[in-house]
Amino acid sequence: WQEPDVTDWLRSASAAERLSYLDSPHTWLRQAVAAYPDLPPHAIEQLLDDPDVRTRQLTAKHHDVPGETLERLVLNHGDAMHIPPLLVDRPSFPPDAFGRLARSASTLARLLALPGRDLPMSLVAQLLDDPELEIRRAAARHPNVPLKRLPSLLTGADAEIAESAGAAPAMPATWFPRLLDQCGL
Repeated sequence: WQEPDVTDWLRSASAAERLSYLDSPHTWLRQAVAAYPDLPPHAIEQLLDDPDVRTRQLTAKHHDVPGETLERLVLNHGDAMHIPPLLVDRPSFPPDAFGRLARSASTLARLLALPGRDLPMSLVAQLLDDPELEIRRAAARHPNVPLKRLPSLLTGADAEIAESAGAAPAMPATWFPRLLDQCGL
């Protein structure tokens, strides 16, 4: 449905015609409708209850929806990462939900917790020990990475973790001359 030649005709359709596809048996049509900004509240509510997860995610990405709906979608189904904005980046996403995401059994949910700027240092430390390498790499660049963990992150075996830790906002500027010396630069 994202291909222009598939849905070009829908762009020029009236809002009333687009709304006529809310009950379409074709998932791709409901997904295409979900992306239009001119939907009335009843249509948004209907699409947020759609049996297709992607339709619900697209609706949440393109319309103002309650934070608890965003959190539930992320916890239960992750996010459509290739379609911006992320649900966790929506203004109504609850800040306290990032902590719940960080404790989730879902790898994707834990990864999506890391954009939370207010994620407590203890949870960032927990994510630094996550079994998933991608999560450890993302946690190393978090603003709340524990300062006492930076030396081991900078000198660890994974170069991308070291690079992430070096770019972390918590990295003290006074450490850079010593690091450069250690690298022979």
